Amino acid sequence: DECLTRTVRFTSTSNNPYDLFIDGEYQLKIDGNSFLELDLPEEKYNGKVVQQSGFLLFPIIVEKTLNVFGCEESQWIFP
Repeated sequence: DECLTRTVRFTSTSNNPYDLFIDGEYQLKIDGNSFLELDLPEEKYNGKVVQQSGFLLFPIIVEKTLNVFGCEESQWIFP
């Protein structure tokens, strides 16, 4: 079935790069003010982005539950 995987767009509105983790596993780096897309199987995921640079004391960390359903567009805009 063509709808068992879905492209999810991860969009950073920050000037700083972020590391993307899905279910605790590092996926990739997302540069500031950019987006990347991943093909993910239909499922529920725990997403987390961690700011790599540009912070004074602590990085910004954002967590979100990602519900990926076949044949539906998915997007996560952060921070």
